[in-house]
Parts: sequence; structure tokens; C-alpha cells
Amino acid sequence: LHMPLAELQRPRVPFRHSSHSDLACENCHAVRQGNLVLRIDFLQTCPHGLCQGCHEGMAERGMPTGPVTCEGCHTGRFG
Repeated sequence: LHMPLAELQRPRVPFRHSSHSDLACENCHAVRQGNLVLRIDFLQTCPHGLCQGCHEGMAERGMPTGPVTCEGCHTGRFG
């Protein structure tokens, strides 16, 4: 499938730290020189690797989780 990137883009994915407060910070962040930093390139890797993978794994274990579909994540709704 070869389409211009603009035709494939979806709305931004909202993220709320408060919804993830039961997780260890190190699940998504690393400590470098005493500061928490993102483990990965958030815009390219996080949603489709880290976030979606974690949500899918939790669902497989029968745990409550966040969305895993394109439409479920790419809502563009913030607030």
C-alpha cells in the first residue's frame, strides 16, 4: 500500500499519566543523569509498540486495559 503520509494520518492520541499511575515509571521512562526520560521515540515507536503492546498483553491476561484499535486510540479528544 503506497499512499502519501497525509492520507494515512489520524488524530493525535491523548495520554493521561493519571490513568497509568499504578504502573512503575520505568515501564515507559528510563533514568539518565538523574532525570526521567522517555525510553523510546514517542512519536514513532511508543503508541504502536509500547502502548499498544502493553494494552494487548493486559487484555490477553483478562485485565482491564486501554484501547488497542486505531479508532480507539486516535480520538483527538483531550481534556
